[in-house]
Parts: sequence; structure tokens; C-alpha cells
Amino acid sequence: MFAKFSFLTLVSLLCFSCRNQTSLIKNNTAIIINGGNNTLDILDLKRNKIKSKIEVAKDKNSFAHHVYFSKSKKMASIALPAMDFSKGHDGMHIMNVPGKIVVLNTIDGKVKVQIDVPMANHNAIISPDEKEVWTTGMSHMGRVFVYDLETGKLKDMIVVDADPSEIIFSKNEKYALVACGESSFINIIDIGTKKIIKQIKVDPNPNNVWAGFDDNIFVENSLRKTLNIIDLNTFKVIDFIDFDFIPGFMVYNELNREIWICSKSDDNVYIYRKENDKWVKTSTFGSSGGPHMIA
Repeated sequence: MFAKFSFLTLVSLLCFSCRNQTSLIKNNTAIIINGGNNTLDILDLKRNKIKSKIEVAKDKNSFAHHVYFSKSKKMASIALPAMDFSKGHDGMHIMNVPGKIVVLNTIDGKVKVQIDVPMANHNAIISPDEKEVWTTGMSHMGRVFVYDLETGKLKDMIVVDADPSEIIFSKNEKYALVACGESSFINIIDIGTKKIIKQIKVDPNPNNVWAGFDDNIFVENSLRKTLNIIDLNTFKVIDFIDFDFIPGFMVYNELNREIWICSKSDDNVYIYRKENDKWVKTSTFGSSGGPHMIA
């Protein structure tokens, strides 16, 4: 099941764990976002079957991209960038298209709010207090947009470095973290004040930032084929990995203390473990084509 459902081109998988058994998206289910037709497949993990489907948007040129649960698991947020990212982000430099945010109620699968974003956006995340939804505008202007979750109205617009992509919240719920592709910095934003408090130097042209282990975050760099690991207690890069492949999405496997890394350039997933103070490639397995995200 794992290989079959987790590594589909233009597909992201997010697992769900909640005791609310009346929800459409409930315990022992996962949601698979399909960018090609803007749908969510609701996967029953016990029977390994798709039990229902939710249409996110009717416009087939919306290209639904990445899905995140809110802290309570009662909502799911999705970006609609109107850009096909399956071949990378290079097209953003010659196009200027608006994006959207869709927030769904997980109980009934219905749209809670839909928000127009002035620029194509890579993802959308709901704030820890579940009062706001944050997204980025992927352009040289460099913007983070903060919207009221109930009304959909713009509350704040934060100027960041050029070409921001994925935005995530830190585990301690203090910071918003965004990688800006046309810079060499990760921008750290205070969630409460909406101000940038730190810009951390990483390898040039970081693609994305992902949740790491403990109080660390991972910074993906496909141009330099590297991973930077940042400690959010010191705001410093504390470790790195140089790859012989182009890295994509990466996640930490706490059970085995491993980093799992998608590589769509050769349709593999690579596993690294730290041995003698150095990250070493320990395993490789093939996906069904274009591995994009793993949970």
C-alpha cells in the first residue's frame, strides 16, 4: 500500500488521526490531493480503498497543490496556484497568475472559505489558533499573505525575500518559516507580530523548507543538491548533507532516526541515517514515478 499510494506524480498524501468518528475524514483515513483534476481522494487505510472523493475546484487549470490539516484536524487547507508545478517552478519567472486558497471542513468535506490570492501560491497553512490562513505569493516581489479564516479578508501582507515557496509553522508555534528561492536566506516570521525577526543564510536558491526533528527544520536545495538543517533555538545552520541526486520533499522518520528524501529526477526515495557524525545513505527504493511528497 505504501508505495502504491504515497508516490504519485502531482499527488500528496497526508495521514489523519482523530477520534471523531462522525467525520468524513476520520480515524484511519488519509487524503490524497490530485493536482491534475483538483480532487481529494479519501483513502480508507484499513481496507486500502478509496471510499469517497471531494472536488476542490471546478477549474481544471487550478492545479491543487499541497494539503495541510489544522491543529484540531477539523479543517484542511489547500493552495490552488493555477500553475502546473510538476516540472518545477521555472515557469513562474515568465508568468503572472493569481492563486487561490480553499479551506475544507473535514466533518462534511464542504468548503469553509475560498480566498483569492493575487499571485500563484505554493501552499496554505492554518495558524495554530485557527483564526488565520497563511500563504505566499511566488514572485520576485516576495510576499506572505495572512487572511482571516472566517471572512477571507486580508489581515496582513509581509514583505519577504524574492520567490517565497512553501511556508510552515514551527513546532513551538512561535514562528512562520519560508524559503525564498531567489535568495540565500530562510525568513523567520514572528506569528504574533507578523514581523521578520531573522534571516538565516543557507545555500543559494533554497527551494523549500520542511519540518525536521526536534526544534530543527530542513531546507531543500535542488540547484546545489544539498540539505541544510537549521536549529530554531540558535537560528543557525547546524548540519548539512551533500547529495549525488536532486533532492525534493524530505521528512524525518522518528522511529528509525532517518531522513527520507524524494528524488523525482530518478524516481527514487533515498534514506539517510547519521553514523559517526555524518549522514550516510543507507537505503534506496523506487517509486511509481515522480515522487513528490511523503507522509
